[in-house]
Amino acid sequence: MTTAIDLLPKYGFLRDYVAYAREQTDAPIIFHIASALGILATVGYKVGMVQGYKILKPNLWILLLAPTSFFRKSESVMMARDIIWRVDNQLLYPNEFSKEGIIGSLQKGAGTFVWSEFGGVLAAMGRDYMSGTKDMLSELYDTPPQYQRKLKEEEILIDNPYFSIIAASSMVWFRDRVAESDIQGGFLTRFLFCLPQKKETYMELQPPADDSKRKLLVEWAMHIRAIEGLMYLHPDAEKYY
Repeated sequence: MTTAIDLLPKYGFLRDYVAYAREQTDAPIIFHIASALGILATVGYKVGMVQGYKILKPNLWILLLAPTSFFRKSESVMMARDIIWRVDNQLLYPNEFSKEGIIGSLQKGAGTFVWSEFGGVLAAMGRDYMSGTKDMLSELYDTPPQYQRKLKEEEILIDNPYFSIIAASSMVWFRDRVAESDIQGGFLTRFLFCLPQKKETYMELQPPADDSKRKLLVEWAMHIRAIEGLMYLHPDAEKYY
């Protein structure tokens, strides 16, 4: 029977991260894979792939969903955050819940929002003073060369917007805060949802993190961050797709 870990590359950041994370927590493997992809999306802002008339960027919006803390969803998110912070803490946006704060973060350059409880974010974005935030983020997901919008009292200008999201939520919080407009308007359809059916392992006590493995992951991520330019699908990958 093929498992999620069997589908990973034999070498590289993804497999190394999953191995590192599995030593510390019994979260489902799919959470570790998604978190690793979130890290790569964060540091990969200098590369792109030609798709028609535009350059497709590797930003991702990832949401880990599970019923309770038993699945370690928040812990998985924060473990990924720790690696990003060690690469460059400027890649982590503040946990702002105001439209002005989010805009300010995006104007500073590429980065990632890490939200350990996405239900609270949805609730905040549903308030009057956050009106239009979901629509703005949805438009910026496509990483246009420039985003410009004139409001009554100010003009918003963001050059080369690029951001990812790594978030988690309990099923109850998420269900209670999702509005129909979030789906019809396209906000939630941009997310990669991770909903595990079960846990592969159980761990009562967490051992200390292996510092040598963590340093290797940080070095991997820093190396990937330094790569610039256009990338192309390998013929085998294109055929598979």
